[in-house]
Amino acid sequence: MPAQPVAAAPPLRGSAAGSTWPLIAILALVALQVAMIFTRAINWDEFFHFSQIVRYAGGEKVSLLQSPFLPLFSWVPGTTELATSDIRVIRMMMVPCEIAILFAVYGCARAFVPRPQALLTLLAYAGAGYVLTNMLVLRADPLATALGMGALWVVLARPLRLGWLLLSAALLVLALACTIKSVFYGFPILGALMWRHAEIARPLRLAIFGALGAALVGGALFLALPLAETGLLAKAAPLQRLALASLDRMFGAGFFPEGGYLLSQLGKAPYVPIAIGVGLWQWFAREKAWEARVGIVLLLVPFLTAAIYRNSYPYNFVFTLAPAMPVIALGLAWFVERYGMKLVMIVIGASIGLVLLNEDRQPAKNQIALERGAYEIFAEPVTYIDNNGMIGRFDRAVPTFSTGWGLAGYYAQGKPRYKRAMETHVVPMVIANSATLAHALLDMPSEEVLLPEDVAALRENYIPHWSGIFVAGKTVEAGQGAEAIDVLVPGPYTVEGAETVIDGEPAAVGDVVTLERGSHTVGRDASTQVVLRWGDHLPVPAMPGPEGAMFTQY
Repeated sequence: MPAQPVAAAPPLRGSAAGSTWPLIAILALVALQVAMIFTRAINWDEFFHFSQIVRYAGGEKVSLLQSPFLPLFSWVPGTTELATSDIRVIRMMMVPCEIAILFAVYGCARAFVPRPQALLTLLAYAGAGYVLTNMLVLRADPLATALGMGALWVVLARPLRLGWLLLSAALLVLALACTIKSVFYGFPILGALMWRHAEIARPLRLAIFGALGAALVGGALFLALPLAETGLLAKAAPLQRLALASLDRMFGAGFFPEGGYLLSQLGKAPYVPIAIGVGLWQWFAREKAWEARVGIVLLLVPFLTAAIYRNSYPYNFVFTLAPAMPVIALGLAWFVERYGMKLVMIVIGASIGLVLLNEDRQPAKNQIALERGAYEIFAEPVTYIDNNGMIGRFDRAVPTFSTGWGLAGYYAQGKPRYKRAMETHVVPMVIANSATLAHALLDMPSEEVLLPEDVAALRENYIPHWSGIFVAGKTVEAGQGAEAIDVLVPGPYTVEGAETVIDGEPAAVGDVVTLERGSHTVGRDASTQVVLRWGDHLPVPAMPGPEGAMFTQY
């Protein structure tokens, strides 16, 4: 059947110009999202991605696989005073991606509903809970969503000729280069092809569905049948292992691996499941052909992957909800026809308002304060340890997460990664910005902990300095005689607390001594701790340390 509205545009109650109010609302919402670039806290993934960009810009070999932001934004580091501000520059660069996504969502919705309801669909999407707060972030998701939705728009709304279909395929391939999960968009695109199959010339239709069938069967066989380690197919064995490992990583966590986030998303935008249900009801009441019915359901597959996809975190809804919007458009159109545009807009606006009211702006201020504090302590960049790269312009000794998948890989490797980094690099700073690092440095309770060798290395070689920043140091408790210490962070150390004797040489309070990596002896004071703090009288920031959370949930 041709791509056209499901029904003639109904008169909109109480509206002289049906498109005006939803258009004004979506423009205002986009402007609000742009303002949120500067008030929302930066997510830990964004810090991590920025640290990768810094490494790439510095000439370090970093894998470009699934990381399109590395070459795209390698010019950004250093364009502003702070790395947190650099990240916000990149967030601004995501605004064109949002505009492209919205145009594509509108075009897809217009294949099903009239213009006013299609504009309302944009408001429903951009304001849908985590979509509202995660649309403009430093991730591959906005780029992949723009490309994937462009591919879907071509198949849903453009003439189904070879040139347009090749454009759709090219956009989908580019989306896959951004993130492998773009393969999920193959289902909505297949659904659109099934719905509009009669519009495709018979030879081209047979070629398309034949190729899709062959690809599906071939892919299943490739994954199911073990390849020999010798012979012609042996070269494909590493690719097969990588594919199977990726599938396990993506889907190996059981049902609803992040079910809490899904429930939160539905709670933040309750009109989404309601509109999906009504939209399906409307479509099934109208369309009796099985191709049309299956096709509309396939539009929902990316959103439904929350049931099995391990990485279904809040930012993922930007990606997965977009192709479901034509179904939601059908449901919204039904409500508009019965209750009027303004009432439906009020319901969507109320959901948006509740999300905004719950926004915590303090973490963004805390992140800026922490970065400024680190720059005040260390006038020149140093190598440091943290969870996700919060001081983006400094080098990370361990460029992985100390939580989640990063921690799982660390456990699998079974090697003291942090101690080895300290033995290889000079690491004068650690930021306790994860439960694992807080456990190692402060003995705080945590379900996930580092290996015992790493816990000991961190706990014995760093002392609190300011806020959550620890610097290399040693504390020798009061007593008699001397204590043997093992130094993993070489360099200058300032003597604090009491005068002492280090390796047989007297050292007064305030003296700066140079300690090499290895064993040393430090004389105890009878009544006072002797503290050796890395650096030449490292300053303590005058401003108070940030209090409260460093991150929002997402």
